[in-house]
Amino acid sequence: MAKRQMLKNYISRNIKISSLNSKKRESVLEEGILSKADDALSRATKMIANGERDAAIILLRSLPDLAESRNEAVKMTIAAAQIDPEFRELVAAADTARDARDFLLGEFLYLRCLEMYSMHYGYMTQYAHCLKEQNKYVDSEIIYRSALSLGGPVADLRRHITAVAEALGGSVNIPKEINITAKNSIDLAPTHEDVRLLLVLFLGEQNCTANNIVEILRNCPRRRDVIYFIINEKKFPKINLNLMVLLGEIDR
Repeated sequence: MAKRQMLKNYISRNIKISSLNSKKRESVLEEGILSKADDALSRATKMIANGERDAAIILLRSLPDLAESRNEAVKMTIAAAQIDPEFRELVAAADTARDARDFLLGEFLYLRCLEMYSMHYGYMTQYAHCLKEQNKYVDSEIIYRSALSLGGPVADLRRHITAVAEALGGSVNIPKEINITAKNSIDLAPTHEDVRLLLVLFLGEQNCTANNIVEILRNCPRRRDVIYFIINEKKFPKINLNLMVLLGEIDR
């Protein structure tokens, strides 16, 4: 039952883990100041100007969670990140590390940026660059592909994905069309987080490897295809015995 509810939540909207303190976030929501994204961004800007930095940050990082679609969440992410003072400071430090070719530090700092705004495809791309420069090709391909799925610059990301996939001797296999606005969220292009979650839901794999994830991203242009891929795994029926029994009953 719990697994079914998790799947229902997944399909109805993108599931994200907020790094905000939940009690503080609830207090912001209770004030009713998140009813409109534009109003919230304007209010956050005024709060920062008035020295209410912490409250503004809570407000800004709550916005993506309130979006009705993943595409809207990405737009809110980018708009909120542009205003968030703590995020901007961290980005500046990450950019400095990258420009100094300290790619290990850059990797760490860009990852911290993504912990604040996980759907920011611009800084996903910068994070992937730092991984690539350290010859972490599998990890960088995963992040490049995820950035592409979220609406990142298609031509640039295709070039980067091709470079790392060829360095690995693997299949480039980039879909001609990247669906970032599908009416049904199950038909959206998948990110690495989608793949991880679906592997946990259907196979109980808490520690899936990067090689597993990159293979799925290369071969599955939609979230729906990720599910089909997992269902075809030999261990799927045994792990999901109750589901198979239920499907057998429906089939009668």
